[in-house]
Amino acid sequence: MTPPNQTLEKTFLDLVAIDEVHPHEDKVLAYIKQRLDASRTHYHQDKTGNIVARLAGADPRAVALVGHVDIAAPLGGRKVVITPKTIKTDGTGLLGADDKAAVAVMLELADHVRAQKIKPARTVELVFTVGEEAGVVGVTGLDMSYFTAPEALVFDWLGSVSNVVTQSPAYCKIDVEYIGRDAHPAEWRSGKNAGAALIEAAAGLRQGEYVPGVTCNIGIFSAGNARNKVPGRANLRGEIRSFDAVKVKHSAAEIEVHFKTVAQKHAIEAVVDVSFENPGYTLDQAGGLFASVTKALGTLGLKPNLESTYGCFDGNVLAARGLDVVMLGAGCHNPHSPSEYLDRAEFQQAYEFVKTITLG
Repeated sequence: MTPPNQTLEKTFLDLVAIDEVHPHEDKVLAYIKQRLDASRTHYHQDKTGNIVARLAGADPRAVALVGHVDIAAPLGGRKVVITPKTIKTDGTGLLGADDKAAVAVMLELADHVRAQKIKPARTVELVFTVGEEAGVVGVTGLDMSYFTAPEALVFDWLGSVSNVVTQSPAYCKIDVEYIGRDAHPAEWRSGKNAGAALIEAAAGLRQGEYVPGVTCNIGIFSAGNARNKVPGRANLRGEIRSFDAVKVKHSAAEIEVHFKTVAQKHAIEAVVDVSFENPGYTLDQAGGLFASVTKALGTLGLKPNLESTYGCFDGNVLAARGLDVVMLGAGCHNPHSPSEYLDRAEFQQAYEFVKTITLG
């Protein structure tokens, strides 16, 4: 087994020690800028907070490496545990390898290019996005004037760098507020129970498979602010997903009508916000970038392992803007949970892959 790159792992450990979730990414962004300054890597930060750094190559045609800096939930004081094969936590909080494994790889590449005085075969743009876990906020607001690459490698999938996403769904969020009238329980007839009305509406909405090929999930529900009060306000947040963007939009329109109809039945005001957040993605297996990925993996003795997922990524947005996008793993497993871990060998392999595909 190849000895681990201790510098790469130290960078990763530095990053996962930073406990910030969107929109509070100031410390992790400051760390990234400090590292880029130290390696004399030129970069821009846009108004959304994203950082785009540039490593000039022999070929000015750029390829982008993309990773997000935010984590899914606060770390909660968990401790990091290093074993011969993994980096994980004590089980009390998530690790943050999603997606700080990718961030570490990108920063180490910049250091390597500077220290070895290497000119990459192609210009490389390192794109550090904010707010991916909050609904691809960063990449949606990315200032494309700083971003010139027609191709992007997005390192946000599970496991080995050889794991390549073939398909990712379109995604629509649904936020609903019912506004009725508060009342004392003794005078309940004078109130308008927004909570009861919204419960009825939610119960009438099929969860899981809403219709064939479309999933629906209500993730957050709240009503009222006191036990001894008829709740005059109630809220929920949900989402729908499908590989078929047309089905997503059609289902979203149906669901919007459903919530408004139930509210009208109870003389409740309904505020329904349906927002198409994330376009679907399909890997272009005939594209030039996938061919380059396959070649670089072959150099490392690997073959692409093609996988479909119901997750959504920065790559969905970039592909919708016309970029040739390939989404790959960087060694992270069980993200968004206390059982999350980083496979140390796969992490090192992701770094070697990045050097292979960018430095020639």
